[in-house]
Amino acid sequence: MPLPIDINGLLNNEIYESERIEYKEGWNPEKILRTINAFANDINDWGGGYILIGVKAVDGVPERPVVGIPPSEVDNIQRKLVELGNMMVLAYHPISSPEIVDGKCVLVLWVPGGENRPYSIPVTLGEKAVRGYFVRRHASSVRISAQEESQLLLKGAKVPFDDRVNHQATLADLDLGLIREYLQACRSSLFSKSTKMDFEELCMHMQLARGPREALRPLNVALLMFSEEPRNLIPCAQIDLVFRSPNGGRSFQEHIFAGPIHKQIKEALAAINLVVGREYVLKNPEEPEATRWTAYPKAALEEAIVNAVYHKSYEVRQPIEINVYHNMIEILSYPGPMPPITAKVLSSHERIVSRYYRNRRIGDFLKELKLTEGRATGLDLIRTAMIEAGAPEPEFETDEGATYFLTRLHKVIKYADMPQRATNTYAIGTEDTSGNYMAEPPGAYYGARLSHPSERLEIETARGRISQNEKAQVKRVFYGLEVAENKADQKQSAETLPAAKYRVTLISERALDVLTAAFKPKTKAELLTAIGLGVYNKNFSTHVVPLITMGYLELTLPDKPTSPKQKYVLSDAGVRFLQGKTD
Repeated sequence: MPLPIDINGLLNNEIYESERIEYKEGWNPEKILRTINAFANDINDWGGGYILIGVKAVDGVPERPVVGIPPSEVDNIQRKLVELGNMMVLAYHPISSPEIVDGKCVLVLWVPGGENRPYSIPVTLGEKAVRGYFVRRHASSVRISAQEESQLLLKGAKVPFDDRVNHQATLADLDLGLIREYLQACRSSLFSKSTKMDFEELCMHMQLARGPREALRPLNVALLMFSEEPRNLIPCAQIDLVFRSPNGGRSFQEHIFAGPIHKQIKEALAAINLVVGREYVLKNPEEPEATRWTAYPKAALEEAIVNAVYHKSYEVRQPIEINVYHNMIEILSYPGPMPPITAKVLSSHERIVSRYYRNRRIGDFLKELKLTEGRATGLDLIRTAMIEAGAPEPEFETDEGATYFLTRLHKVIKYADMPQRATNTYAIGTEDTSGNYMAEPPGAYYGARLSHPSERLEIETARGRISQNEKAQVKRVFYGLEVAENKADQKQSAETLPAAKYRVTLISERALDVLTAAFKPKTKAELLTAIGLGVYNKNFSTHVVPLITMGYLELTLPDKPTSPKQKYVLSDAGVRFLQGKTD
């Protein structure tokens, strides 16, 4: 049966740590049993591991092409695996899959962390052999001492939450489309077979469900990854994203992401990038190339969010909270880090290493989607990315009881020494009317907003780029002073007004609020409420209709504009504008 992973990731060591992969040139039952036992005991909660039989490795690096094993031996080896599994107490059987690599047959054993650990095995395959427990130490399977056995027994008393059965759910709560989307994304050969398989069989094969056929129940990780809205069964399995007003106070915009957790990551990143992901360009006349940067390094921001999703305890009924301020982003999750990471370690600025994972299965799925490395490099990656971008070092914070984990990323600032003027500064790397290069306007919101449109309008008029008549027309569109009365007038306005040319530089602050709020479809009432306005036709005509006219917002039911179910959502042009890419 094909595996729900890409075997090339195992051979190239791109996804999994070497501690979780064992290469065997040939069939050696005694050594393979020890490795199966070590992976099943999963003392570090890594999620078990993989054994590749038919692959020779030198210093842990697999040689290509692989040596392979005779296809005629596969059936015999799989029968022997059943015997070896029965020697374990309790009985444990890995999942095996013959794969073709470099034209040769390789038998892959997937050995997930066992639900009934710890497991003991005969130390040798001889008669009257003593029993013992094996675990992974770096890239080796070693027998543990009597003292370490007590630690393993304590570990066995608690299965990680993501690997437990959820008895409140059924397989009907899982979405086959999401499962197939995942298999396709990680290039699993199981993707092509998934539509022909019985759904129960597919879930059992992917280790998404356990139990007898008549009472099969999904695991928590299956609900988190492959249900439409996990929080219905796992409360607070969501990301709350809040954009805080740069002027302080109670003003804010909130977005809640409650889909599958890997989609939460991508959607939250997309929403943040719409506001803070704009690329700044500084054109210096004395330098041949422009200086380019973003407010927050992509690698640092992505790793910080993934880290929160990966290491959050889904038993704690608290969402992940992301607060975006004008000068920093804070990412808060619960509880705090696993030992040996403490508040003291985080404040020491030394290299941070943790080999204990709270969610062993979530990590595997995120690795296959290349959303995390899972090599205990996350916090160091964030720190390196921020320093290389010229930003202050990130801050990692927890308390003595490790009840929370806070990551704070400060905005990249590269223009502090440049001249600024409060009256007519309007862009980065552009000229004002006197020819001076200007920095970001004072009070710029999240690094994505330009100066007040009236100031930019006056500059464009002074340069002769806009006539007085055009200026009046543009102001009517951007300030909502004139709204077309019917569709014909709206269409004409969109085609004739110079706003189509100057909308990027003249867009109002309130319009930016509307565009940001419309990242997900919203009704008229939801949209106005999100930007802090009353639900009145005048407010809608003033702040929303012009954006529809300019093509930045689109209707979800374009053929039924007056439908009570009508919603408004950011268009592709609106996305490009917020990213600073509009022509």
